[in-house]
Amino acid sequence: MRVLSLFPRILVALTLGAVMALSGTACDEAPADFSGEGGIFDSPVSAVINGDYVYILSANFDLSDEGDGAITIVDIKRSLVNRREGIVNRVSMPAYIGKMVISEDGQTGYLANRAGSSILLVDLSDPVRPELIDLNPDQGGTQGIRVGSEPFGLTLSPDETRLFVANVGSGDLSIVDVPGRQLIKNELLNWGLNDIGIQPGSPYAYITNKGLNAVAIYDITTSRFVTSFPLGGLTTGLGTDTRGIDFTSDGRWAFIAARNPESLLVVDTDKIPAQVDTAVVDILPMDLKPTAVRVAPNDYEVWVTNFDSHNVYAIDIRSRSVLDVVSTGAGPYDLAIADLDPDAPEQYYVFVSNFNSHNVSLIDGRTKEYVWVIP
Repeated sequence: MRVLSLFPRILVALTLGAVMALSGTACDEAPADFSGEGGIFDSPVSAVINGDYVYILSANFDLSDEGDGAITIVDIKRSLVNRREGIVNRVSMPAYIGKMVISEDGQTGYLANRAGSSILLVDLSDPVRPELIDLNPDQGGTQGIRVGSEPFGLTLSPDETRLFVANVGSGDLSIVDVPGRQLIKNELLNWGLNDIGIQPGSPYAYITNKGLNAVAIYDITTSRFVTSFPLGGLTTGLGTDTRGIDFTSDGRWAFIAARNPESLLVVDTDKIPAQVDTAVVDILPMDLKPTAVRVAPNDYEVWVTNFDSHNVYAIDIRSRSVLDVVSTGAGPYDLAIADLDPDAPEQYYVFVSNFNSHNVSLIDGRTKEYVWVIP
């Protein structure tokens, strides 16, 4: 593990302190210490950026304290200056929550509620104080949109009129009418659906699966299953258990984390669907149990979490080589990338949610340096 020297930390603190003073960042008080077994981040399963904040979604698998899950709000700029003061709020949610996708305007979140087999709507009009939207106040509890069993991964269509949800338990893809806030249909695919991503500039959604030697391709414009491709191609016939997925911004390349063999699949999207059997053009060895994948803002680096080896890999997309290996906490599960300056895509920060150590690792994306752990 490499740690930043004192001078760069001081320089970062001074620079960002000036930025924060000029921008008028709100000085919310961090919440009191949480008494749950896992601390303020209790079994964090996901991380998502919303403007100046990163939301850490905790599932609380041990059902400690009040037995709730949570969204913990971290102010990105403040977290770069002071690792503890970056935490500005914690809002209780149901336990066993999965991932959340946020509307482009940052006003609404769609949260996978695994135990409730539903999608909860979250009002983000005040990004520091998320609130659940109850779609049926006449019923007990907070009511969302019923979908399949154990929803986990989800994504919005480019026009945000449809929400696509991968259901781990029932093995179906739920299609939700966003304006109408209701389920359109459940499309049965196979047990173990895990994550879903829509290829930029195309109608195709890629759906990963924990148990199959295949990634499903679904046409979101016709609402029909198109095809699937094997992990290693027909030439090898190897591989099961695919997890996270992401694309380059032009949609030209897809990257998928696979656990058997432990690798990062490089997918030539130009071969979808006509040459689907040869779409996987490279299989890059990873460490133990690769899970989440994110392409960096500069579009030529991709990051992968390795759950059992407690690190993340930074991969050069062009050479398909490992740029660096950065140690994290125990069980890095998901990651989110914060791009503070769109005019400087090479400078970004990586937030890694560590499931087993119940904390968040902060990494400088440009230097590939571990900064510190939050809180």
